[in-house]
Amino acid sequence: MQRVQTSQLERGMVLAEGVSGADGQLILSRGTVLTRRSIELLRSQGVEWVFVREQFGAGRRKEGKGPSDAEVIEKLADRFCLSKGDERFEEFIRTLAEVAGPGGKGADTDQ
Repeated sequence: MQRVQTSQLERGMVLAEGVSGADGQLILSRGTVLTRRSIELLRSQGVEWVFVREQFGAGRRKEGKGPSDAEVIEKLADRFCLSKGDERFEEFIRTLAEVAGPGGKGADTDQ
């Protein structure tokens, strides 16, 4: 799990913890796969940072090798003809996050 400023969030990242607003109302729940719309929502609610799960391929990025998660997702979505507004795309992202789990080591059983 890592703490990330909302200005640094990328589509496809997965929330490790739920996010509540200043009034205590839940904005997004744990396990939410971030989309452009959900990132905009967090920013509009004044959320400055969130905790996200370690993403698949994170170690390779730290070493300066391999594509980012967002690049992998873009390429796979294009390959399988999924558009970002489509519910199938959102299901694809959720499944990919579940399979990859934290640090790309398999499914996260702590859900």
